Amino acid sequence: MAHAILFGSYQTTKRMLLSNITLPNNNNNYDISHAAIISTAGGIAGQLQHVTSHLSEQYLGISGPRVSSFRHLTWPTLRSTLLAFPISSIGFVAFEYGKLMMNADENTE
Repeated sequence: MAHAILFGSYQTTKRMLLSNITLPNNNNNYDISHAAIISTAGGIAGQLQHVTSHLSEQYLGISGPRVSSFRHLTWPTLRSTLLAFPISSIGFVAFEYGKLMMNADENTE
């Protein structure tokens, strides 16, 4: 479930940001605006995945005794949630630009 949240929220956030922000008209995906959008969407997705993982582990009893009700679940700390942002952000920037570079290599052959 957490991976569905991660990739679903990333794609949704990225598309929302790309549709609401006017990028330069040079058809270049390597500009700083595009990287900032990918970074922001990846960071938000990482935070959502972190919270989902934390809550589902408690509910399913993976990290200790099973919690029988959603209202007894404890939220992750603010610090751990904030630290999920830069790690996920870097990961999605590397993924997106790695994908662009692999496609560029295929086009040159």
